[in-house]
Amino acid sequence: WITEKFISKSKLDNTGYITIMDSNGTILSNIKHPEMVYNNIFSRSEKCYDCHSTFAPLEEMVQKWEGIFRYSVKGESEKFIAATSISLPGTKWIIAFNIPVSDLQVVTKNALRQTVLLILLAIATIVLGLFLVFRVKKEKEISAIMEKDVTEANKAREMLEKVIQCSVDGILIVENTGMITASNEAAKNILGYG
Repeated sequence: WITEKFISKSKLDNTGYITIMDSNGTILSNIKHPEMVYNNIFSRSEKCYDCHSTFAPLEEMVQKWEGIFRYSVKGESEKFIAATSISLPGTKWIIAFNIPVSDLQVVTKNALRQTVLLILLAIATIVLGLFLVFRVKKEKEISAIMEKDVTEANKAREMLEKVIQCSVDGILIVENTGMITASNEAAKNILGYG
């Protein structure tokens, strides 16, 4: 009933499965090996050793009630069992999730790949961020220098204009084309435009 109602709907993966035991080590549900249901891991027959070389990880799981244990069954790949316990009125059960080590290694490799990719992406983001910060800083420095140069040029132009306007000599500023672009009061007076 437990297997049909709850466990058969729980899929760990194509190769993973769930086992339920009571506090005495009696197997209550095992989808992969239904012939083991109602057998006790502590009172086993010689037939049990046809598949199992040792029961130590299972015995330790029942004694500790929870944890992660590594074990193997003859003819199958090595497995991890992640176990936890649940308390029910008058009893306690151990729920064990069985998954092949190779499946977990694939998941771990994928997670490692994703982690490395994420770290590389973070490093690239940091490098790009630093580049942009330095570029903005450099642009601000160049902008400040240009602003200072423009300010100094304006001051020099104003000073030159004052010198030209205050000069008692007549001064004309003429372009290459011969066009007069500026003059002072003395030049205007000398030329008769004043």
